[in-house]
Amino acid sequence: MKSLNCFRNKLGLPDREDINIKSSASFEEKLAVILDENVPIFSFTFGILPENIILQIKKQGIKIIGTATTVREAKLLEKSGVDIIVAQGYEAGGHRGTDLKLASINDALIGTMALVPQIVDAVNIPVVASGGIMDKRGISASHALGASGVQMGTAFLGCPESNIHESHRKLLFSSTDESTRLTSAFTGRMARSIKNDFLLEVENSKNPILDFPIQSAMVKDIRDEAKKKNNTKFMSLWSGQASASC
Repeated sequence: MKSLNCFRNKLGLPDREDINIKSSASFEEKLAVILDENVPIFSFTFGILPENIILQIKKQGIKIIGTATTVREAKLLEKSGVDIIVAQGYEAGGHRGTDLKLASINDALIGTMALVPQIVDAVNIPVVASGGIMDKRGISASHALGASGVQMGTAFLGCPESNIHESHRKLLFSSTDESTRLTSAFTGRMARSIKNDFLLEVENSKNPILDFPIQSAMVKDIRDEAKKKNNTKFMSLWSGQASASC
């Protein structure tokens, strides 16, 4: 916590030595809402849900979508009972869906073009391609690789309806293919963001980056204050590798 006080000082925040880890709602509470509202599709990432949870969701006729960054993850997701698999390539913005119990992040950095056809060949359920897809060319390529559909995120971040910070949006429009990198500096889980001072300084320091959710809780006040002060040097700027096409 103390190692991050230099960033707080730059934003006019007081030094902190404590940490408060809390969640707005537990997984059980969130799941209860999904079941009560009979949401037609439930999509999740970061691993594989317990069998009892899968059965509980499917009992209500809700379709389940899981995220895989490797063929091994895809096979286990299919075996667990999910209906659709999102094949998340290395290019994707935001957090990596890698199940850290199955593989290290470095072993799961597989590009979309390589990952999608391998997963398509390995499972018998629909596969959705994700990562670096920005327009009809990417959609057509995904279908050619055997995907039944695509998942696009960064392509829509620049839209007026997106609730990202306006300064984040402007950086997307001026980004290049070299603007992003994977980092765990913001949350403790690997995610792709546009490079900025916070990301680079934390990674270059000798201080360890802690696991999620500890790192996320430590950084939250810095990220929140940066947004208030329109300071992109300390924001998390989630974005995929094809952000220049926004």
